[in-house]
Amino acid sequence: MPNKVGDAAPSVCFFQGRIYLAYRQASTDNNLCWAYYDVETKTWKDFGQLKDSSSNKFESSITPALATDAYHIYMTYQQKGGTNIRWAVGTPSDAAPQGTTNNITWTDKGKIMTSAKGGTTNPDTNIGMTLQYANGVFLLVYTSTNNNLTQCALNGTDATDTGSWIGSNTVKVGVNGSNTSAVQSSRAPGLAITSSGGFLMYRGNTHDEIYWAYY
Repeated sequence: MPNKVGDAAPSVCFFQGRIYLAYRQASTDNNLCWAYYDVETKTWKDFGQLKDSSSNKFESSITPALATDAYHIYMTYQQKGGTNIRWAVGTPSDAAPQGTTNNITWTDKGKIMTSAKGGTTNPDTNIGMTLQYANGVFLLVYTSTNNNLTQCALNGTDATDTGSWIGSNTVKVGVNGSNTSAVQSSRAPGLAITSSGGFLMYRGNTHDEIYWAYY
């Protein structure tokens, strides 16, 4: 397991019997690295810098987000030196990793471009995001540059297709039957999805209380 990481929190997911960890390298401002924990052997292995199949580094100034379906690992991350949210897909070479080998090949998919009512848009953030998968859909909730929590979804993923992004909607909630209002936060949100709905946790925009919402 890495002994030191950068000042952004790590992100984790479970895939093919391993717990994968993505984190920022301690000695740099932007390099993303990765490691895994083997549940059976109870050991950590650090793979070092996270790179695509052409050995290009993944870089971000904030914490990335990880989520998986049965076929791939998906990562969303803020573009280095900007606010655009990009995405990448990790594809395994076989049904299960052997020993301590790395069987994941990463592909950078570029900026997320979502199809919405107003046309195509690119989600952006300078704070952070969360990514979760359930019922055949990946849901990305991020703190946009105006501090609104905003959501979009990745549909149509399977063994051979990494899907397409749709939607770009400000998260709105109602309190005690009142009219809905936009949710704002000064930090990255947390999200958990069940078979019957989802739970969103977030810090207030101007207050330090933790709020929650569900659908």
